[in-house]
Amino acid sequence: MKKALIVAAVAIVTAASIATLVSGQTPASKLTPTELLAKQGELADKPVTVEGTLSNSGSNFFTDLRVMLKDSKDSAEGVLVQPWLPVEAPPKQESTGRSAPALSDYLGKKVIINGVLTDGVVKKVGVTKLLRVDSVRIVE
Repeated sequence: MKKALIVAAVAIVTAASIATLVSGQTPASKLTPTELLAKQGELADKPVTVEGTLSNSGSNFFTDLRVMLKDSKDSAEGVLVQPWLPVEAPPKQESTGRSAPALSDYLGKKVIINGVLTDGVVKKVGVTKLLRVDSVRIVE
């Protein structure tokens, strides 16, 4: 029984490795927003990992929210990010003593985002490349 499980596991790993080689995709390495934008043609619609600082490039958090991932806080350019959390969080839950995370918890912080660069529409920008977030982690 153990031998059959080992053979099955090896077959699955081998098939995944061959599929990766055939498709030409390699496991995602960490990119900066500038690198992602420079390679957007080849990385569009593929999983990417991007590290940078999140900010609101719009004029108002509630009426003109445009989340952008930049190389650093001082960078002028960056990649637009599709908001993945609510702008406001509900009040704290009495049993846990914590409130749900909100987008504002991540703004101004260095983060690593795993996501996909897709076409999207952003208010006051129009059709553009947009980073859809699958997961995010604060790193500082």
